[in-house]
Amino acid sequence: MSAAALALNPVYHARTKHIELDIHYVRDKVLAGQLGIHHVPTQDQLADIFTKCFPASRFQYLWDKLGVRSVPLRLKGDVRMNH
Repeated sequence: MSAAALALNPVYHARTKHIELDIHYVRDKVLAGQLGIHHVPTQDQLADIFTKCFPASRFQYLWDKLGVRSVPLRLKGDVRMNH
């Protein structure tokens, strides 16, 4: 069941008690015209980078869309082991 369907139709109440407040908040905002809900195609789901395995090129595309940048690691001094 999609988040959009839940936000627009409260009939699913019994199945969604655990997210009831969030869905009703979003639904109220949609009905008031303060928020729009749009379908996001699978290929544009940025959160998938955290839950799915992708080929390197697809991973890099999503990584860039999230605005993640690599920062060079610089260690000052030496690392000592406590024994």
